Amino acid sequence: MTNKQKSYIECGNKAINIAQNTDCLNDKIQELSLLTKSIENQELLVPVIGGFSSGKSSLINSFLGSEVLGIGITPQTAIATELRYSQDEKIEAIKDDDSIEIFDIKDLKKVEEKAQTYNHIKLYLNNQKLKEIDPIVLVDMPGFNAPIDTHNKAISRYMPSGVYFIALLSGVDEKTITKTYITELNGIHTRGKEFQLCISKTNLLPQRDIEQIKSYAKDTLEMEFGYSKDIELLDDNSGAKLEKILKDIDIESLFESIYKPHISMNLKEMESTINTTISALRYDKQDAINAIDELKNGISQIEIEKKKAIDNANSKYNDTNIEGIIGVVSSALSNNATTLAQSALNGGDIQSAINNIINSVLPSEIQKRLSGIQQNVIDNFKLSIGNIDMKASDIQTWADGLKEIVSGACFVANTLLNSDINKKSSSALVSSAIGIGGGALATQALAKIGFTINPIVGTILSAVFAILPGIFGKIADSKRLEAVKEQVRNEVIPSILSQIRPKLNEYFAKTTNEIINAISQEFTQKMSEKEDEIKNAQKEKELAISEVEDKISYLEDRRVEIQALIKNI
Repeated sequence: MTNKQKSYIECGNKAINIAQNTDCLNDKIQELSLLTKSIENQELLVPVIGGFSSGKSSLINSFLGSEVLGIGITPQTAIATELRYSQDEKIEAIKDDDSIEIFDIKDLKKVEEKAQTYNHIKLYLNNQKLKEIDPIVLVDMPGFNAPIDTHNKAISRYMPSGVYFIALLSGVDEKTITKTYITELNGIHTRGKEFQLCISKTNLLPQRDIEQIKSYAKDTLEMEFGYSKDIELLDDNSGAKLEKILKDIDIESLFESIYKPHISMNLKEMESTINTTISALRYDKQDAINAIDELKNGISQIEIEKKKAIDNANSKYNDTNIEGIIGVVSSALSNNATTLAQSALNGGDIQSAINNIINSVLPSEIQKRLSGIQQNVIDNFKLSIGNIDMKASDIQTWADGLKEIVSGACFVANTLLNSDINKKSSSALVSSAIGIGGGALATQALAKIGFTINPIVGTILSAVFAILPGIFGKIADSKRLEAVKEQVRNEVIPSILSQIRPKLNEYFAKTTNEIINAISQEFTQKMSEKEDEIKNAQKEKELAISEVEDKISYLEDRRVEIQALIKNI
């Protein structure tokens, strides 16, 4: 367990103790308990990615010190495999509907032979190396050229949930970073994640070739991503290098980016409740009536802003964002026109190439645009109540905390779920899609702001795949690369975009309204809670004057404790 993890758990437990002993904070106990449990159980997934036969399994085996993972598997039998420490060794094979089949560790090969049956597997090993890297969980990923269904399952689960990626480039089989490889890395980069590039199988190459491959890779990555890290050279016994890469990951800052906004918001809500209660205990009857009237007026203002936001959703949010997304996808396809044309001429897998290009940009663009809409809606609701006297309720501070959570690291793209995952229950969808927030905290975060889970990327890809045979069938007679490139730009890309636009229109029209309604409801609920706090405090005034003063003194002491926790997170 990391220092930051321990610190946040301690902070959570102190906050729970304060809430348990303070009547006006009792409603926070369950939320704080869920948050603290989530921090305690948080894992950090680190996928190892690369082409088929790039040495991913061999590298992990070298790290483990034993030949655990199969290294002779085919793309069809490849499956994402999470490696976890446990004294009780076993395999959990997880299906698309989240049901689990349990196998003995010696049956790994049998499970891999049925790879298409499962979404991913969890391999529990009594291995000291895995214990030492906790809370990091290594993931052996299918190769880039795995079947589309397998590839998309892996992307859907690990692109949002992976916190750091280790990318292998085979010095023997690949030698250069191709456009396809850049597309895969771009999917990581556009999500704001880091990766470490490693050149594998260097023991099979002369030194001169190694230096050339490394130099070209370094120049390419610097130009594409501003990549400045050194490139690791791996042979068939590089487990120690993998161990160093893992230990160099700044997991303390990762935990901070995931949890600090949530802890801060919970503590500030507690402080706000105490402030309201203390003020209300000091109110006379007319003050209390005035404060409640202010809150009711605020709720009315929120309703007005909600209607205005819904009426203007298309012009204010949807049209611009949809065209922005279309533009990014169009640019990604155009930049890969040569690759697509070459694939068409050589009888390559066009569907996989287009799938990878769209998947590298579309999920992160949708995430970014929806996050921007949510932040804008929060700001507009906040402004709509700006002229109301909120000194007793701290609604403005609460709204800032909500906005910070929206833009925080644990609020990640949920929209890249493919159509196969649509069979899951809503809670399972949340769990698989939320990414590094995970578990109860993820459900809580989504519930707060109504981030709708929709398999939009899978729906779009299905529509695109349906038209591809017809489009590329028209250009099959052409044998010149430049002519095919022109057809890709002038016929193929516009046809693909024509399939994407209506799906995005439908999705944004639905999702934007859900966002507006959910955030409106959250503001209204928060103001109603403040009203209840004032009413409850007024009941306390029926006590003797000395008891009321004692109550205020107690709350002031608890407020000091909470402020100290806020200062130290």
